[in-house]
Amino acid sequence: MAELVDLKGILRSDHTLPWNGWNLSERLATSSPVYVDSDVRAAARGEAVFGVGRGWRDWVYVTIGTGIGGCLVRDGEPYAGARGNAMIIGSGALTNICESCGVTSHPVTENLASGPALARRFREIRGEVAMAEDVFAAAQDGDPAGRGLLEEAGVTMGVTLAFLINTLDPEGVVIGGGLGLAEGPYRTGMEASVREHIWAEAARGLEIRNVVLGVDAGIVGAGLVAAECIENR
Repeated sequence: MAELVDLKGILRSDHTLPWNGWNLSERLATSSPVYVDSDVRAAARGEAVFGVGRGWRDWVYVTIGTGIGGCLVRDGEPYAGARGNAMIIGSGALTNICESCGVTSHPVTENLASGPALARRFREIRGEVAMAEDVFAAAQDGDPAGRGLLEEAGVTMGVTLAFLINTLDPEGVVIGGGLGLAEGPYRTGMEASVREHIWAEAARGLEIRNVVLGVDAGIVGAGLVAAECIENR
């Protein structure tokens, strides 16, 4: 599920539909057991077992697309946190106060660096309906506005990733999601920004890898969750 899911498998957010508090497994388990986990942790599990995360002990999985989320993976196990909320890296506001003018801002990474954010900001410039793909197409055609938006969004995403790296000190980072995997100014800006904002010199050269399971990472991970739950039963 593309929502917060607590340690008991109960939905704890309503970003997609108004189902906060639902025990979805009870509602769906009419003939077979149902196990619920977040899409981020499922994808991280898939990459840990069958993907690019093999061989690393401590690493971070980050997905960048319609939304932005991620989690720490230790010894092949995605870390859920005390309540299942250890995946919010793009949704929380990072309040800043300007030292020069005193203006307070509340930047949110998803509002600047996600696919919908790119589409919205491009529409504001062009005044026409657009999707994230249109921004990439415009940049490829030499449109300075499209390229500028992608570079700026990539830099913003890089700052967020660097903060995560500075906090957790992982062996490496695994990137998934349609936007995260797209080549061009966004990815270039993100990688440059990440290196610039990593504080520890010893960590600045850490590996940034792409998922190898692609869009199937979450499906594979969900199968692993089910297999593990059935085995524990």
